[in-house]
Amino acid sequence: MRQVAYRAAAVAMGLLLVLGGCGGDPGSESPIDGIPGLPEYQRKCESLDTTLSDARVIFEPTVKMTSGESSVVAFAVTLDQTTPADEILQRPGPQEEFGYRVSCRVQALLEGSPYEFEISEGDWVDRSFVTTDTARWSWYVTPKIGGDSTLVTRIRPILHIEDLDAGFVTEEDLDSSIKEFETRVSVTVPWTERPQEMLSRLAKTLQIAEGFVKALTGVVLAVGGLFAALGIKKYVSRKRNQEDPA
Repeated sequence: MRQVAYRAAAVAMGLLLVLGGCGGDPGSESPIDGIPGLPEYQRKCESLDTTLSDARVIFEPTVKMTSGESSVVAFAVTLDQTTPADEILQRPGPQEEFGYRVSCRVQALLEGSPYEFEISEGDWVDRSFVTTDTARWSWYVTPKIGGDSTLVTRIRPILHIEDLDAGFVTEEDLDSSIKEFETRVSVTVPWTERPQEMLSRLAKTLQIAEGFVKALTGVVLAVGGLFAALGIKKYVSRKRNQEDPA
């Protein structure tokens, strides 16, 4: 009899929990939803993928770097049409361009000659406007040689679009929306980096891997050291023969 009472109480408690959950405010969100306001963000993203939205691109037109030292290159795409560009990019003297249409997700890729730069990320990087009006990217770039060079930031402003008339958009159509933005880089070379810079410049001139140049340089130095040692040994032997003709 006591077991039956326990079971009845458990069932009643379960019903109360279910009814309590159903009787709550339908507009409120439970903790398991994760991000507060998530439905609104999702609707915003769906709207962007259907109608697209006007955006501006903000980037650094010129950057000064030092050979062998990492610097940050920043880039942004924003739906915000009023905030000053330097506040958005948090860099002095940025350049901005208007009139771009974007979907909810966008991608960016920073490219530069592997003989001239080492870039922290060598593939497309995704960003989303789900919870923000500004998509930002930053890359660590280490220049290898001195002088003036160019970095190119490529963006895919449209990654997904639901065309209400055609029903779909091909990948070729999306790739045709790719845009490029150039950053001119001026690199100085401290004296401590000049030997390494010379190897990088030689690799660029010969269009071969820098590692191969380093290995070849090591072989040349080793051979040169061997010949130098043989020459010194030969000179010492000749000197001894001259001093002791017997």
